[in-house]
Amino acid sequence: MIDYNNKNLAIGTIVQLNNKLNGRWGGGPKSIGICYEEYTIGLTDKGYSFIFENGDNSGFDLDEINNFLIIIGYIQLSYKFINVIILSHDFNKGLFNNIFKEVNIYKNKGLLNIGARLRQ
Repeated sequence: MIDYNNKNLAIGTIVQLNNKLNGRWGGGPKSIGICYEEYTIGLTDKGYSFIFENGDNSGFDLDEINNFLIIIGYIQLSYKFINVIILSHDFNKGLFNNIFKEVNIYKNKGLLNIGARLRQ
């Protein structure tokens, strides 16, 4: 079940692309993404990888998240990322379909509290 009140950043965070990317990732503005990986950039900075509803995936650092993503909720996700080939295979098998379907139902009905910024 998706928790639409949880706006923290972690594996399982659900985001929406804002309008600043001009279709660069994830199928364009307002596409939904799910965080499947947290990683380290350099010695201390963090990055987060997201898969989007069209199967695109990309990593974002905290500044990019604040500039390009809107956090809309969280779901407990026990996905173990191994590599992008397996991720793509899992996506094509429909592993993330139920999450995207539920979020889009809420989004289309205007029930999402969209506009929250990253809580650091």
